[in-house]
Amino acid sequence: MRLEQLRISEFKNLRDFTIGFDGNSQYAVLVGQNGTGKSNLIEGLVFLFRNLDLGEAAPFSYHLNYRRSVDNVERAVDIVAESNLQPQFFVDRHELTRTEFYTPNGDGSYKYLPRIVFGYYSGPSDRLQWY
Repeated sequence: MRLEQLRISEFKNLRDFTIGFDGNSQYAVLVGQNGTGKSNLIEGLVFLFRNLDLGEAAPFSYHLNYRRSVDNVERAVDIVAESNLQPQFFVDRHELTRTEFYTPNGDGSYKYLPRIVFGYYSGPSDRLQWY
């Protein structure tokens, strides 16, 4: 899965927030001063994908775009959600029902949801020191 863009209406200090991700890379690095929303963005992604995985209503309003390989074909997935409502799902610009979106893979995962979203580490590390 490759995140492409996320728009958040309001979550913590993120208001009318949009971020684009490099579609050619599987990695993203967030750099910024304290209090600018880096951790809130990651926390928002955790809530968003948690609720998607559990089939629960959206924790806040958002529009998420990502690419996912489905049956060896890369698909464009768009999820549009209003706070406290079930999201709408689009794959390659075609709207899917909840049942279609939550098609199981047979291994406990779903066809259009990523198996792994991201890794996160925050804290001091000699690997991140400037020399």
